[in-house]
Amino acid sequence: MLELANINKRYNERQILKNVSEKFNRCGLVFLLGDSGAGKTSLLNIIGMLDLNFEGKVIYKNEILNSQNKSSIQQYLVFCSNTTCQTRLQSYRLFNSQRKY
Repeated sequence: MLELANINKRYNERQILKNVSEKFNRCGLVFLLGDSGAGKTSLLNIIGMLDLNFEGKVIYKNEILNSQNKSSIQQYLVFCSNTTCQTRLQSYRLFNSQRKY
């Protein structure tokens, strides 16, 4: 369903992602874990086509994504960070529980 092929990302002289390749064949939740500065957010931005300045290919449903067809994957992604995660997931109706403070 989703494939990353030889993803490379640089910020100036610093290489953040180097030859990242992975296939995600099943639906479900995927978690990226790593140290600060490891490239988690950069990779998510590339997958979501929010960052088009990278080398490699993002392939979704056997179609190479680019700036013209990026909406085909963006409708299925939910990005979460700390406190915004629960709100965003509930707005997509992935969780049926009530918000608790």
